Amino acid sequence: MAILSHKIPVAYLKRFATEPKKGKRLYVYEKGKPPRIGAPKSEAAERGFFAAKLPDGSIDDSAAEAWAQKIEDDALDVLIHAPNSCFIWTLTNRKRMAEYWALFFQRTTTFFDFHKNTSQSTFGRQLARFEADPEFRTKVVQHYSRLAGKPLSDEVVSSAIGKSISSLMEDSEVRHQFVTRLQHRVDLFSGILLNKPWQLWRVPAGRQFATSDNPVMTFLTDSWGRYSVGHGLGKEGVIVLLPISPTACIAAGISGYADRMIAEADVLEVNQDDHLRSKSVCLLERQRS
Repeated sequence: MAILSHKIPVAYLKRFATEPKKGKRLYVYEKGKPPRIGAPKSEAAERGFFAAKLPDGSIDDSAAEAWAQKIEDDALDVLIHAPNSCFIWTLTNRKRMAEYWALFFQRTTTFFDFHKNTSQSTFGRQLARFEADPEFRTKVVQHYSRLAGKPLSDEVVSSAIGKSISSLMEDSEVRHQFVTRLQHRVDLFSGILLNKPWQLWRVPAGRQFATSDNPVMTFLTDSWGRYSVGHGLGKEGVIVLLPISPTACIAAGISGYADRMIAEADVLEVNQDDHLRSKSVCLLERQRS
């Protein structure tokens, strides 16, 4: 049976949970549904999220799950202690958090949907070009004829390409490609984060950061200080946020003091953007009286 993978790590969700006698609880706000009580172990989980094909054609998710778990475990102390004013951001601590942060960005449902839509769009465009562009079609047919060592007709090549693309667009194959590229993307995106200056944001009294099933936020600010969200991680000037507790958030891409209290309006803006981008749930610790 496929592993129940947590797209949002349990240890991370526990940072936003209350601690009643019955165990940690989350107050979950799912779009279009009444608020409900959830638990870190049951939220943002999906069986087979890391499923990839083995050479023999079987499906396995244990290797990717173990790799992701190691990144989570290595960064756990950093996640817990980073909000402490005495915490020191050594190079090792930054690297561990950068990998954790980059993996977070990759493993959300939103990013997988982006990967799926991009893959299907790319394959669809190539097939449409083959069918509509005679010059391109001729070059492709000639190429495969050379590989086969004999002349192939347009119909034979077209049929083969159509079957191949249909196979590549199947959910299991799209998932496989997503999983096999995870490590490369984490290495790439963690490098981008490490090249940015980091700052710890704290909330004013009486306010809290929310988190969600899509907790990594990217945005630019204009000359009026207004937020423009949803930009690529590598875009020049992009600021990247990850709330790490109800009272702390790491920001990459901002120079200045390493630790600062942000305005109440900024907390509300971050929470609103987080909630609007969340596909399924927004998780928020209930305000304590």
